[in-house]
Amino acid sequence: METRQKAIYLDRIKRRCGMTHSWYVDPIGLSGGLALWWKNDIDIHVIFSCKNYIHIAAASNSCDFLSQSEKLGGNPCFVHRILNFQKFAADCDLLDLEAKGSRFTWCNQRSNEECIKEKIDRAMANNHFRDAFPKALAFHIDAVASDHHFLLILKLMLWSLNLSHALNDAAKNLLFGARKPFLTIERLLMIY
Repeated sequence: METRQKAIYLDRIKRRCGMTHSWYVDPIGLSGGLALWWKNDIDIHVIFSCKNYIHIAAASNSCDFLSQSEKLGGNPCFVHRILNFQKFAADCDLLDLEAKGSRFTWCNQRSNEECIKEKIDRAMANNHFRDAFPKALAFHIDAVASDHHFLLILKLMLWSLNLSHALNDAAKNLLFGARKPFLTIERLLMIY
């Protein structure tokens, strides 16, 4: 939605809504303009912005699950937090992209009853994206040197078990020594 407002005006609204941080793309004349607001419990890094979109990397320290089944072990998530996240997703017309790979995207790396696994990294899209890219998939690639799985989103892909293993190998190359790791992944995707 275009704001049609400059940042100075939007900051007043942001404070009334209880938001603490913001990023703006000012309108050109009487059209355009974008606003992104967030609270302290989310880390947002703006990678790039232009008149059409704001590209971000985000991390949240909150318990954002769509259901209790997205957590295994540890204390259960509070029901009101699950309901709040479900409402947020519904209000924004967001649905999870179909995901391939592990059901959980994070693990505390402990064993037995101390082990906690959660789906805290996810790819969601609205109906416009889903209509434009009906075969889009999210891949949860095995964690390498991290407690989080890699999240790779592809707009059009045929899935195969061999691709899953190849993507995991490409992710390891990305971290451990491939000279041009993105070319490795690009060549890999051209094969499939």
